[in-house]
Amino acid sequence: MKVKFFSLVLIILIILGLLYFLIFDPYYFQRLEANKLIFKIEEYYDKNNKYPDSLADLGIVATEAGPFYYEKKSETEYIIWFGTALGESETYDSIKKRWK
Repeated sequence: MKVKFFSLVLIILIILGLLYFLIFDPYYFQRLEANKLIFKIEEYYDKNNKYPDSLADLGIVATEAGPFYYEKKSETEYIIWFGTALGESETYDSIKKRWK
């Protein structure tokens, strides 16, 4: 009986936690995936002492459909972004090391 109650409470807490992210931070999971891409870009920089010219340099086939887009702004700066709504996006600034 206690095990069933504990399991039920745990499941409810997990669902509430997921709802929290979906309601208050609807782009959490997209940023989580994009952060993996940022890690690969930084890893490329560590190995080659330059940022990749395109995602193809990382072995990633970039398409117009995304889901993530990369632009090398200069030898020391790049941005990553993904669409959130029509005409809106979340953008990662490599200089500030944060999403805006």
